[in-house]
Amino acid sequence: MQLSHDLKTPLANVLGYLETWRIQHSEGRSMIDTAYHNAKRLQNQIKQQLEAARSPSAKVVLTYRELDVERFISDVKSRFELSLNHKQLELSVTITEPFLIMADEQLLNRVFDNLMENAIRHSPVKSALMLVAEKGGAGKVQFSLTNL
Repeated sequence: MQLSHDLKTPLANVLGYLETWRIQHSEGRSMIDTAYHNAKRLQNQIKQQLEAARSPSAKVVLTYRELDVERFISDVKSRFELSLNHKQLELSVTITEPFLIMADEQLLNRVFDNLMENAIRHSPVKSALMLVAEKGGAGKVQFSLTNL
């Protein structure tokens, strides 16, 4: 089940961008770059999932590293740009201040992919979404995604 989900989202993004490129016959560099980055992400996920599948007793190992929240959210937004445009949704992002977090990037991407897919699926056409990232006290971080 996890393998299915991890493959579905990046692959759908790659196919969506490539399909748009084919329809428009555009040489748009940013769309091709987005497709490339999603394909690389898919390749890494497949590799990790297949390695885990070889060892049924393998435990999930989280890989924490420092992530720039602004860059991370920008990457999330760019992955869903086509879906947002297709449904005529506006996504505004507010990051209260630049900050870094310690997180497992793959797991965090999975969480945000689920949130964005659900928000897009359940939002009315031509509506707006607001994503807020803020740093709280005691090193806590809060993300919120709201349909306006």
